[in-house]
Amino acid sequence: LLKLSSIRIFQYGGTTGKVIGVVKDFHFESLHEPIVPLVFEPGQFFGRISVKLAGNQVQAGIETLEKVWEEFLPHRPFEYEFLSMQYKNLYEAEQKQGQLFVIFASLAILIACLGLFGLATFNAAQRVKEIGIRKVLGASVPSILGLLSKEIVILIIVANLIAWPVAWYFMDKWLGTFAYHISMDVFAYLLAGVLAVLIALITVSTQTIKAAMSNPANTLRYE
Repeated sequence: LLKLSSIRIFQYGGTTGKVIGVVKDFHFESLHEPIVPLVFEPGQFFGRISVKLAGNQVQAGIETLEKVWEEFLPHRPFEYEFLSMQYKNLYEAEQKQGQLFVIFASLAILIACLGLFGLATFNAAQRVKEIGIRKVLGASVPSILGLLSKEIVILIIVANLIAWPVAWYFMDKWLGTFAYHISMDVFAYLLAGVLAVLIALITVSTQTIKAAMSNPANTLRYE
């Protein structure tokens, strides 16, 4: 609270009084809305009081407040709510959207992993003789793993390059609904791309390792 050096008369909504101090701007609504002016009138009673309780003594504090309330206002029921719950209700829609996003994103990742697993199995089966010839000619297991994984990694990178502008557009639209929001960071998209490649490699690793370590004598027996 900043004290004023000189007394100033202020009129608001038919009420006239002296300005005794000014506080810094703070948000008392949803972040979808910009900060608007707020006037505190010390002499006016709104039917509510705000009490700060210690985090480890919440229940004891509520019991003490209830005793004091019943002592001075026994004819009115004691009702209370937490400020954190009020703020939580302001973003209930965002919380539901987040839950739906997690569910559908998990399903999409699962379906994509199943598709990658099938693609890796098919690719290894189609190139089993090529792998056997490469091993006979001295190719190492890491080089064969790189050969089988290279095409899949390229597809994942291309998919990310297509998805990034789309994700950027929709995220920019969503963040634009807030009066105050963070700026999007390219690092988040790069991290998502790296994680996508790692998930893809883990998914296809069983098939690629099995193909790379196969015995060429068995695959080339009838050639």
